[in-house]
Amino acid sequence: MSPHPNKLLTLVLIAALSSLLAVGGTRAHATESPPPSSTPDKASVSSSLSPTAISAWTYRYSVAPTAKYINRAGAQVLGRCLIGTKGGTCTISKGKSATRSIELSGGLTRGMIAGSLGFSSSFTETVDVSCTSPALSPGATWTAKPLGTKHVYSKKRTTHFWGVQVGAAVVTTGLRAFNPYQSQIFCY
Repeated sequence: MSPHPNKLLTLVLIAALSSLLAVGGTRAHATESPPPSSTPDKASVSSSLSPTAISAWTYRYSVAPTAKYINRAGAQVLGRCLIGTKGGTCTISKGKSATRSIELSGGLTRGMIAGSLGFSSSFTETVDVSCTSPALSPGATWTAKPLGTKHVYSKKRTTHFWGVQVGAAVVTTGLRAFNPYQSQIFCY
Protein backbone atom coordinates (compact mmCIF):
# COMPACT_ATOMS: atom_id res chain seq x y z
CA MET A 1 0.00 0.00 0.00
CA SER A 2 1.46 3.37 -1.02
CA PRO A 3 1.32 6.48 1.23
CA HIS A 4 -1.44 9.02 0.70
CA PRO A 5 -0.36 11.74 -1.85
CA ASN A 6 -0.78 14.54 0.75
CA LYS A 7 1.45 12.70 3.24
CA LEU A 8 4.05 12.11 0.54
CA LEU A 9 4.05 15.82 -0.37
CA THR A 10 4.42 16.74 3.31
CA LEU A 11 7.38 14.37 3.68
CA VAL A 12 9.06 15.82 0.57
CA LEU A 13 8.60 19.39 1.86
CA ILE A 14 10.01 18.49 5.29
CA ALA A 15 13.02 16.79 3.67
CA ALA A 16 13.63 19.80 1.41
CA LEU A 17 13.43 22.27 4.30
CA SER A 18 15.70 20.10 6.45
CA SER A 19 18.29 19.94 3.65
CA LEU A 20 18.14 23.69 3.17
CA LEU A 21 18.61 24.36 6.88
CA ALA A 22 21.47 21.85 7.11
CA VAL A 23 23.44 23.79 4.46
CA GLY A 24 23.88 26.67 6.91
CA GLY A 25 25.49 29.99 6.10
CA THR A 26 26.47 33.19 7.76
CA ARG A 27 24.50 36.35 8.21
CA ALA A 28 25.82 39.87 7.79
CA HIS A 29 26.70 41.50 11.10
CA ALA A 30 23.79 43.91 10.71
CA THR A 31 21.26 41.15 10.17
CA GLU A 32 19.32 39.27 12.78
CA SER A 33 16.37 36.96 12.95
CA PRO A 34 13.24 38.45 14.46
CA PRO A 35 12.39 36.98 17.86
CA PRO A 36 10.02 33.99 17.54
CA SER A 37 7.34 35.80 19.54
CA SER A 38 7.13 38.56 16.92
CA THR A 39 6.29 36.11 14.13
CA PRO A 40 4.07 33.43 15.69
CA ASP A 41 2.14 32.80 12.49
CA LYS A 42 5.27 32.19 10.42
CA ALA A 43 7.38 29.04 10.26
CA SER A 44 9.75 28.94 13.22
CA VAL A 45 13.12 27.26 13.32
CA SER A 46 14.03 24.98 16.21
CA SER A 47 16.45 26.49 18.73
CA SER A 48 18.53 23.32 18.54
CA LEU A 49 19.85 24.37 15.10
CA SER A 50 23.27 26.01 14.86
CA PRO A 51 23.35 29.85 14.99
CA THR A 52 24.58 29.92 11.39
CA ALA A 53 21.51 28.11 10.04
CA ILE A 54 19.61 29.99 7.35
CA SER A 55 16.56 31.79 8.72
CA ALA A 56 13.51 32.51 6.61
CA TRP A 57 12.86 35.85 8.35
CA THR A 58 15.66 38.35 8.94
CA TYR A 59 16.05 42.01 9.87
CA ARG A 60 18.74 44.22 8.35
CA TYR A 61 19.70 47.57 9.81
CA SER A 62 21.05 50.70 8.14
CA VAL A 63 21.72 54.35 8.91
CA ALA A 64 19.45 57.08 7.54
CA PRO A 65 21.08 60.56 7.94
CA THR A 66 18.53 63.25 8.85
CA ALA A 67 20.60 66.40 9.63
CA LYS A 68 24.18 67.70 9.46
CA TYR A 69 25.46 70.79 11.27
CA ILE A 70 28.97 72.01 10.36
CA ASN A 71 31.36 74.12 12.46
CA ARG A 72 29.76 73.27 15.79
CA ALA A 73 31.60 73.27 19.10
CA GLY A 74 31.68 69.97 20.92
CA ALA A 75 30.86 69.61 24.60
CA GLN A 76 34.39 68.47 25.46
CA VAL A 77 36.87 71.03 26.83
CA LEU A 78 40.33 70.61 25.28
CA GLY A 79 41.95 73.08 27.63
CA ARG A 80 41.17 75.93 30.01
CA CYS A 81 43.33 78.65 31.57
CA LEU A 82 42.58 80.82 34.59
CA ILE A 83 44.37 84.16 34.40
CA GLY A 84 46.30 85.03 37.55
CA THR A 85 46.26 88.16 39.72
CA LYS A 86 48.37 90.27 37.34
CA GLY A 87 46.34 89.53 34.19
CA GLY A 88 47.91 88.36 30.96
CA THR A 89 47.49 85.91 28.11
CA CYS A 90 47.09 82.17 27.85
CA THR A 91 47.95 79.66 25.12
CA ILE A 92 46.22 76.30 24.76
CA SER A 93 48.65 74.12 22.85
CA LYS A 94 48.07 71.74 19.96
CA GLY A 95 48.24 67.96 20.29
CA LYS A 96 45.10 67.58 22.39
CA SER A 97 42.75 64.66 21.69
CA ALA A 98 39.19 65.50 20.72
CA THR A 99 36.62 62.75 21.30
CA ARG A 100 34.59 61.43 18.36
CA SER A 101 31.20 60.43 19.77
CA ILE A 102 28.81 58.05 18.00
CA GLU A 103 25.50 57.05 19.56
CA LEU A 104 24.88 53.33 19.02
CA SER A 105 21.62 51.43 18.68
CA GLY A 106 21.06 47.66 18.48
CA GLY A 107 21.99 46.23 15.09
CA LEU A 108 24.25 49.18 14.16
CA THR A 109 27.99 49.12 14.78
CA ARG A 110 30.27 52.11 15.26
CA GLY A 111 31.95 51.35 11.92
CA MET A 112 28.63 51.11 10.04
CA ILE A 113 27.46 54.46 11.40
CA ALA A 114 30.76 56.27 10.76
CA GLY A 115 30.97 54.82 7.24
CA SER A 116 27.41 55.85 6.42
CA LEU A 117 28.01 59.39 7.70
CA GLY A 118 31.39 59.70 5.97
CA PHE A 119 34.01 59.83 8.74
CA SER A 120 36.45 57.65 10.67
CA SER A 121 35.24 55.31 13.40
CA SER A 122 38.31 55.95 15.59
CA PHE A 123 37.53 57.26 19.06
CA THR A 124 39.69 60.39 18.95
CA GLU A 125 41.09 63.04 16.62
CA THR A 126 44.36 64.76 17.51
CA VAL A 127 43.99 68.52 17.11
CA ASP A 128 46.97 70.14 15.35
CA VAL A 129 46.24 73.81 16.13
CA SER A 130 46.63 75.98 19.22
CA CYS A 131 45.07 79.26 20.31
CA THR A 132 46.35 82.21 22.33
CA SER A 133 44.07 84.57 24.20
CA PRO A 134 44.14 88.33 23.94
CA ALA A 135 45.27 90.17 27.10
CA LEU A 136 42.79 89.17 29.81
CA SER A 137 42.04 90.64 33.22
CA PRO A 138 42.78 88.80 36.48
CA GLY A 139 40.37 85.92 37.18
CA ALA A 140 39.23 85.58 33.54
CA THR A 141 39.26 82.18 31.81
CA TRP A 142 40.28 81.12 28.31
CA THR A 143 38.73 77.87 27.04
CA ALA A 144 39.24 75.73 23.93
CA LYS A 145 36.69 73.25 22.56
CA PRO A 146 36.86 71.11 19.43
CA LEU A 147 35.00 72.24 16.33
CA GLY A 148 33.39 69.61 14.16
CA THR A 149 30.30 68.35 12.42
CA LYS A 150 27.27 67.20 14.38
CA HIS A 151 25.16 64.53 12.69
CA VAL A 152 21.62 63.42 13.48
CA TYR A 153 20.51 60.07 12.05
CA SER A 154 17.90 57.34 12.34
CA LYS A 155 18.09 53.56 12.40
CA LYS A 156 16.19 51.91 9.56
CA ARG A 157 15.14 48.26 9.69
CA THR A 158 14.23 46.22 6.63
CA THR A 159 12.46 42.88 6.97
CA HIS A 160 13.39 40.07 4.58
CA PHE A 161 11.78 36.71 3.87
CA TRP A 162 14.27 34.28 2.32
CA GLY A 163 16.40 37.24 1.19
CA VAL A 164 13.56 39.22 -0.41
CA GLN A 165 12.70 42.55 1.23
CA VAL A 166 9.09 42.55 2.39
CA GLY A 167 9.03 45.61 4.64
CA ALA A 168 10.93 48.64 5.93
CA ALA A 169 10.55 51.01 8.86
CA VAL A 170 12.48 53.68 10.73
CA VAL A 171 12.70 52.24 14.24
CA THR A 172 14.89 54.74 16.11
CA THR A 173 15.19 58.47 15.49
CA GLY A 174 17.28 61.29 16.92
CA LEU A 175 20.59 59.41 17.20
CA ARG A 176 23.62 61.73 17.29
CA ALA A 177 27.31 61.75 16.39
CA PHE A 178 30.07 64.37 16.64
CA ASN A 179 33.06 64.28 14.28
CA PRO A 180 35.79 66.72 15.43
CA TYR A 181 37.99 68.56 12.93
CA GLN A 182 41.74 68.05 13.07
CA SER A 183 42.69 71.66 12.26
CA GLN A 184 39.98 73.83 13.85
CA ILE A 185 39.08 74.62 17.44
CA PHE A 186 36.81 77.12 19.15
CA CYS A 187 38.40 79.39 21.77
CA TYR A 188 36.64 81.86 24.02
